[in-house]
Amino acid sequence: MDESHDFSKWEFHKFEINGRHILYDVNSAQFFSIDEATYNLLDYIKKYDKDDLSGIPAGKFPKEDILDTLEELEDYREKGLICIGKPELPDMPDGNETVKLAPLSKLTINVANDCNMRCKYCWNHYGTYTGSPKLMDENTAVKAVDFLFNRSEDSKNLEIDFYGGEPLLNFDILKFCTEYAFKRAETENKKITFSIQTNGTLLDDGIIEYLEGRNFGIFMSIDGDSMYHDSVRIEKDGTGTWSKVTSAARKILDNRRSKIQIRATLTPSNMNLSDTVQYLEKMGFEKVAAEYALELDTKKDNKKKVFFNSADRDRQRDELIRYAMTYLDKILAGSYSSWFDLEIADVYNNTPSSWAEIT
Repeated sequence: MDESHDFSKWEFHKFEINGRHILYDVNSAQFFSIDEATYNLLDYIKKYDKDDLSGIPAGKFPKEDILDTLEELEDYREKGLICIGKPELPDMPDGNETVKLAPLSKLTINVANDCNMRCKYCWNHYGTYTGSPKLMDENTAVKAVDFLFNRSEDSKNLEIDFYGGEPLLNFDILKFCTEYAFKRAETENKKITFSIQTNGTLLDDGIIEYLEGRNFGIFMSIDGDSMYHDSVRIEKDGTGTWSKVTSAARKILDNRRSKIQIRATLTPSNMNLSDTVQYLEKMGFEKVAAEYALELDTKKDNKKKVFFNSADRDRQRDELIRYAMTYLDKILAGSYSSWFDLEIADVYNNTPSSWAEIT
C-alpha cells in the first residue's frame, strides 16, 4: 500500500457547528472547513485507501468522490497541513548527555508582590498576598537583568515584562531596572524592549510619559462597561476603578506612542464574550485579550471558590460559538483588522487550558 494513502494512522476529529462541517487534524493542530460529502466519508477513510474501496457500502459514495477526497487529503499532507501517522520527533538525550539550555530572550520580572486593588476574582487572596506583600529591591533587580543578559548568548532582541501584583507600586525599581537593562543592551549591541501588565489606576501623566519614552508595550485590565467593571475591579475602599483606568487608557491611545492591549476577565455575572470584546473595540482598542476567571482564595478558610461549574459549560460554549460566528465572515473577507486572544478554562476541572473541547 502507498504509505501516503495509509489513513489508518490518522488522528482527527470532526464536528458540526451552526451548519458548518469542521475537520480537526490532531498532530498539526489545524482546523478545516469541509463539505458534507467529505464529512460523511471521513467515517470510512481510516479503513480504506484508493486500492481497496470494497468496504464502503455500495452506492453510498461515488467512486470519483472517494478518489477526489483521498487526493485532496494527500495534497494537504504533502503541504504539511495535516500529519498522517506520528510526527517525527528529534532524538532525546540518553541521560548521559549534557542538555544545552536554549538562549534566553525574554524575562518576566515580578517587581511587586502587592496590589492597591481588591478585585473580587483575584487568585491571590483578593490582592492582599496573605498580608505579606513584598517589593523587589535594587540588588535583586540587577541580578534579574544580569540573568537575562548572561543567558541570552547570541540573541540580539531581548524583552523584559514587568509584572505583579501591581508593578507600578514599585515604580522607582521598575525605572532603575529599565535603565540598567537599557545600558547593558547598548554596551552589548543588543536591542531590548519593555512591557508592563498593570491595572492602570496609578498611570498618571509622569508615568505615562516615562513608559512611552522607553516605548513600553502596555497591558491594562478593563472588564467591559463601567457597571460590570466597577462591580468586580475595586479599590481597597470598595470604590470602582473604571473612570480612572479608562481615562489613562484614552491618554495612551491619543498619544499613539506606545502599543496598548486590553485584558478582560469574564465571570458568571458577565459571560458575554462577544459583547465585551466589541465594546472594548468600539472604545478604540485594537488588541483585546479575554479570559475566564478560574478561582480565588476565600479570606476565611483559604479554600478555593470555584467560579464556573459544569452547568456553565454550555453557556461558555454558546458564547464562543456566537463570538466565532460574529467575526468569522469578517476575517475571511479581510475586513477585520483587530487582534484577539482568548484563554479558556476547562470548567469541569477548573484548570486553565489552551483549548476547549466542545461537544
